[in-house]
Amino acid sequence: MKRPYDLIEGQESETVTITVDGQKITAFKGEMLLSTLLAYGRRAISINDHGEISGAYCGMGICHLCMITVNGFTKQRACQLPVTGGMVIETKKNLHFPPGFGIEKE
Repeated sequence: MKRPYDLIEGQESETVTITVDGQKITAFKGEMLLSTLLAYGRRAISINDHGEISGAYCGMGICHLCMITVNGFTKQRACQLPVTGGMVIETKKNLHFPPGFGIEKE
């Protein structure tokens, strides 16, 4: 499987399907969710409590800038979640700002 922004080619890991913002994509089982998002060019993934869109910064769970919604649970760190099949991911969504609030920007 080749994704647009993969750093490593030729992985032999098992693949699974997850849904990101309504779109089904293929991921490697067990890789960190942030790696999957970045491999597909998804960089602006989070809206913080001040309504600002951000992407991951540290990639190891310290900065909290990769918060996403996973299977309905808000404020999950994408860099700390291993991919499993059937995950439903919502990016740029925040508990404090419901959809349609007017801050959704690309």
